[in-house]
Amino acid sequence: MEELLVACVDKGQLTKGDFETGLGETLEFLDSIACDAPSAWGFATELLTIIIGKGMLTKEWCSSKIPDAENAEKVLGKIT
Repeated sequence: MEELLVACVDKGQLTKGDFETGLGETLEFLDSIACDAPSAWGFATELLTIIIGKGMLTKEWCSSKIPDAENAEKVLGKIT
């Protein structure tokens, strides 16, 4: 998945706006998703590591979309 995302970003096929639109609500409801799929936290961390690393989103923007600060830290705290 990482290679596909990176290729799409590098070719301009995915923009910052695409990521904001696609991930905004998902991050907002990540805690609800994790009730049914506890591995959602790990998957979110992996995905956001790639997206933030490519400069398409910031940790601050992602943190603002995750309502609970403890949950935001669970996902974003592992990203350098």
